[in-house]
Amino acid sequence: MIFKYSELKKLLLKINRLGETIHFKDFKGQNCFLIRHDVDWDLKAALNLAIIENDIGVKSTFFIMVSSDNYNVMNYNNKNILNKIKNLGHEIGLHFDTSIYTKEFESRAIIESKILENIISDKINSISLHNPSSTKFYPEFKKFNNAYSKKYFNKKTYLADSRFNFRGKEPFKFIERIKYLPFIQVLLHPLHYSEKGDTNYISKFEKMFYDKINEFDKVQLENTKYQEDRKVKGYEIKIK
Repeated sequence: MIFKYSELKKLLLKINRLGETIHFKDFKGQNCFLIRHDVDWDLKAALNLAIIENDIGVKSTFFIMVSSDNYNVMNYNNKNILNKIKNLGHEIGLHFDTSIYTKEFESRAIIESKILENIISDKINSISLHNPSSTKFYPEFKKFNNAYSKKYFNKKTYLADSRFNFRGKEPFKFIERIKYLPFIQVLLHPLHYSEKGDTNYISKFEKMFYDKINEFDKVQLENTKYQEDRKVKGYEIKIK
């Protein structure tokens, strides 16, 4: 199953044998792979992929949300994760949600990118849209390398795992097209991959939220009132 880390490693190793992997910011139209990760939910899952790819020698671009419902890029631990990903040799880009704005999308994207730039002490050059297939809205961004622009995107060269579905494309076969294509863009969502290869969103979200509750519980244990309330309620977190 492709969604196991072991199988993902095989795919990445084959990509590495077939051609060069390039950051979006460095792409000049050469024969290469553009590996992209839209980080919608979990920065820890993103770091796991960053480590795996670094071990294999693959370069990729991690598109990070400033407006995520589930993680705060300004959190101390999350700042560290973003810098670890960058220091592993990957590019940090902006994952931009157009649905939270009504106009001036590029200026809004620039504002969001500045937040990331302050965290990683580096320029944000690249952008990908969040859920554009739902909004049917694909604005242009002149100041960014846009993953959905014609330079980087067309159906013949695009492989994505959206909703655990490669839309009839067999990943190990599809990447062999690099032999006669100028490039291939591969979108892999970090949350989709794990040791066991679970493809059930509910169980993945349960695990993710239980982990967050555990982290919150450990931090709040320094609060004596919280400790007292916890004992009264017989509070215990159970991880499934």
